[in-house]
Amino acid sequence: MTNGRLSSRLSFLCLALLLACVPARAQGQITLEGRVVLPSGMQPTQSVRVTLTQSGRPVYETFTDLSGRFNFPGLRSGTYQLTAEGDDQTFETTSVTVDIGGGLA
Repeated sequence: MTNGRLSSRLSFLCLALLLACVPARAQGQITLEGRVVLPSGMQPTQSVRVTLTQSGRPVYETFTDLSGRFNFPGLRSGTYQLTAEGDDQTFETTSVTVDIGGGLA
């Protein structure tokens, strides 16, 4: 495994660990927030595309801000796949289960 691939995997692992759910204003929906960071703890030097899919279909796509943060508002309970892409690399995809009653599972 090359050092670049390892860095990519670790970056996405950091992303998955930094996810948080916060209640949204609409009943029965939440906002999924996260931050993409490098293994060094720094944010990427450019925007990273973050895509949320469910059952193979895109639900949301956004880009990180200058701090590496992103959010997906208005989600309902379910299992989603989260993928981050940047610097011509696709980081690992991870599953996120959202439970309205309990946040992330």
